[in-house]
Amino acid sequence: MEFTEKEFTLRNGQTILLRSARKEDAAALIKCLKTTSGETSFLSRESDEINITREEEESFIQKMADEPRELMLVAFMNGELVGICSFSLISGYKRFHHR
Repeated sequence: MEFTEKEFTLRNGQTILLRSARKEDAAALIKCLKTTSGETSFLSRESDEINITREEEESFIQKMADEPRELMLVAFMNGELVGICSFSLISGYKRFHHR
């Protein structure tokens, strides 16, 4: 599923861009996963366990885009990836998850 790009102005005046993930975001998404996985020991994975390739991430992004009931959103501030969220609607149940 595709989400039309939208820009929001935050209370502090900064803007954030929200849109569907694109294949060209793959490297930034992998970097974000590794960074956030290494920030705490309270996650189910460590940063050194993230060994997905750029090609595999591109394929995952395309799969999400092709599925009519799934959505992968990314948020950018000042051109830098600051957030990732996925949404699935399976059998009438909504499920949110972070990657």
